[in-house]
Amino acid sequence: NYSNLVQTILLILLAIIIDQSTKIFISKIMLDNGFASISVFSFLKLVFVRNTGISFGLFSEGGILGRYFFSTFSISVGLFIAILAFLAEKKIETELVQEKYWEKSIDFLKRNPAGKVPILKINELILNDSQTICEYLEEVGEMHHLMPEDLLARAEVRRLVNWFDDKFYHEVTLKLLFERITKKIVGQGHPDGQNIKKGSQNIKVHLDYMDHLLNGRSWLAGKTLTLADFTAAAHLSCLDYISDVDWNRSSNVKDWYAKVKSRPAFRTILADQISGFPPPRHYTDLDF
Repeated sequence: NYSNLVQTILLILLAIIIDQSTKIFISKIMLDNGFASISVFSFLKLVFVRNTGISFGLFSEGGILGRYFFSTFSISVGLFIAILAFLAEKKIETELVQEKYWEKSIDFLKRNPAGKVPILKINELILNDSQTICEYLEEVGEMHHLMPEDLLARAEVRRLVNWFDDKFYHEVTLKLLFERITKKIVGQGHPDGQNIKKGSQNIKVHLDYMDHLLNGRSWLAGKTLTLADFTAAAHLSCLDYISDVDWNRSSNVKDWYAKVKSRPAFRTILADQISGFPPPRHYTDLDF
């Protein structure tokens, strides 16, 4: 038994030495190349991420993946879901770090003095605000462009992204999701019934507006899938998680959400759950 214990300890130490030696070796290569992304093998891409070591990206359908440091609160945050879907659609691998933003830690405030999530960290670059992050990744990425080339079409996408991240968020998501789930998680007391009532009324108006948009469009902003669709679907996904979306109100909206929901980029997000808050049965069902 003693001999087996010694062998086990030696194997663990050997594994640690190999792991650390590999990181030191790759780090030296990347230091010599200014921390640029380097393909060591034809099928492998390495990205140095400060404070998280060396991460690996493998080929996926359509290209090489990168690995990024991503700071957030939880899957319940609509803005976060929009970015996750955006990253998944572009096949960009992410490393997620849970951030209890309400505790306002010094390290967190250094990343974003505004004290908000999400945060994207790539090497020395730190980006805040979901739209800023998505547009940056849109510009540097090579796959599945989610912003139209036409200037007027891009303006419409930005208008709708702002609509859902600002107006919809404050009138609906904040009044329903925050009251039903976030308050309990962060310890801010009981749900406010008046806010929930207002949010339930407001979502009807927004669903009617989405129905109006989809009457003459295949997707929210036009003929193609864009960032506007992922932004809207992110908020609705959060609200559907707590059964606050009446899918019978508009067949246009329901059919549109089914299309977004069925995309591989969104399927992995639907598989996640918030501890202590199980979703309704239809939440992951494509035929809901």
